[in-house]
Amino acid sequence: MPAPVSTTQRPRYALPLLGLLLLGLLGCNRGLWTPDEPREAEISREMLLMPSVIPTLNRQRFIEKPPLYYWVVAGVFRLTGGPSVLAARGVSVAAGLGTLALLFCWGASAHSRRAGLLAAFMLATSVQFMVSTHWVLIDPLLMLSTTIAAWAAWELLARRDSAWLRLTLYLALGLALWIKGLIGPVLLGAGLLAYIVIDRPAHWRRLRPLLGIALLSAAVAVLALAILNQGGRAALWEWAYVNHVQRLFSPGATGHRQPLAYYLWTLPYALLPWLVPLIEALRPAHWRRQSVAAGAAARAATPDVARYGALMSGAMLVLLSISASKRETYLLPVLPLLFIWLGIRSDQWWQQWQPRSGPALGAAWWLQVTLLCVFCVMAPLAAWIWIKSLTLVILAALLLGL
Repeated sequence: MPAPVSTTQRPRYALPLLGLLLLGLLGCNRGLWTPDEPREAEISREMLLMPSVIPTLNRQRFIEKPPLYYWVVAGVFRLTGGPSVLAARGVSVAAGLGTLALLFCWGASAHSRRAGLLAAFMLATSVQFMVSTHWVLIDPLLMLSTTIAAWAAWELLARRDSAWLRLTLYLALGLALWIKGLIGPVLLGAGLLAYIVIDRPAHWRRLRPLLGIALLSAAVAVLALAILNQGGRAALWEWAYVNHVQRLFSPGATGHRQPLAYYLWTLPYALLPWLVPLIEALRPAHWRRQSVAAGAAARAATPDVARYGALMSGAMLVLLSISASKRETYLLPVLPLLFIWLGIRSDQWWQQWQPRSGPALGAAWWLQVTLLCVFCVMAPLAAWIWIKSLTLVILAALLLGL
């Protein structure tokens, strides 16, 4: 476990965390933007008025997704006195902040506080995370549940056997199922399978995979029976086949068809401005395993959480690429695992290069600094140009970026 934070260190960590909190709250009360936000907000409003298992849009059945996300937003509407833009968007913001907090604690526990803070900071400032967690969308809540599941699985594989951790793992996967369907548990399952097959962790049986499959099958059965009971066979067919099988192979009008290599150019955009750590981490030298003679016992004692994140996210990306239906927001469950990998590797490189100064840092680090500086001022400048007015908020964001 990391050492306690000293009194002199607390402000150093508190200020960046406060900055991440303020970043998450920026722009939360703007109007609803098409195409997703008005639809999701209206479905949630109708769920508040007429609670049900099957969501509705304009009082017509809309069963593309399970009901849990809409139940949550409807519950927030009720707690805050009625439907509002801020309440609807607050679910995404809270899910994003929860993911950042978990990533910081995970990185701090598995490696160092600096690595945890760096992973959270990189995720918080990446393009796709910033955009999606400020929209009324299902995917941020899915991201939070899959990140909880990935953390619980890592703790079981690397640290200790615990019934509480197994409960957390499969409860989080069950929530992911009820948030967006089978894609949540299947993504995490693909990632865990890849990690176990490639790295062969000593304690993989702690996951109790047969128990997990049984529990998730029961959760699928409960959801399917609830849909059948309320909407009949037509509703069950639409949820099970049209919105799972058909979206996977032939989405047509029901999905977002994109080419196989779509994420090859979408992922770098989603990770902006953190392209240099990604390029550096992909170098073959950083993927070499320890020798079997020297490293087998060490791997069993101290597994590499960065490698876990890399293998998990890689397998998840392959699965997302196989599907014919693709969108940038589908990357959200992958991003926390990518950034725990990149955050820890970046911290390690900085430790190696810290004694150097000036040009000795290398062109790569200065390129990353340049990208980050441009990124910090680009958003407020774009807003200034778009609305043709230098408001107080834009000015504050511009000064913060500078």
